[in-house]
Amino acid sequence: MCMTHTAEALTAITPVSVSAVSFDRFGSLLAQHPRVAAQFLLNVQRERVALMDQLSAMRRTSAQSRLAAFLTDLLERLGRLAAVKEDSFTMRLTQEQIGDVLGLTSVHVNRLLRDLEELGLIARDRQVVRILDRQALVRLAVRPHRTLRTDLPWLPPHR
Repeated sequence: MCMTHTAEALTAITPVSVSAVSFDRFGSLLAQHPRVAAQFLLNVQRERVALMDQLSAMRRTSAQSRLAAFLTDLLERLGRLAAVKEDSFTMRLTQEQIGDVLGLTSVHVNRLLRDLEELGLIARDRQVVRILDRQALVRLAVRPHRTLRTDLPWLPPHR
């Protein structure tokens, strides 16, 4: 860790299993498997870029655009986990939690979700959200298009 104390707290919204790994053991893992260390570096970089995009969006885009970006990002992430069926996914976050991410009140999130429904971009049925017009939602999101590199010849080889 680069700090003497934890910089943030995480809250799980679904059941999770957590295991503590000592710094010594973690350091040994990275020394013995440099590819794992490089993958950690890449993941930290991806998270940094996503955070910078989010911070930039907070003051430069409308609340509706931020919600559209949030929904498209969630759709992409859940899609990689095979948790999207026919552009539908289960929204496990409350409107208050979404508001915390986007810097909005839960009342405003509710109003924006209704607006997206009225525009024909999404449909909701309890916790299930269905994206009806992905292209229009992406246009509304006004977020930078980021393509992850897959050609990384500099990565250390598998051991």
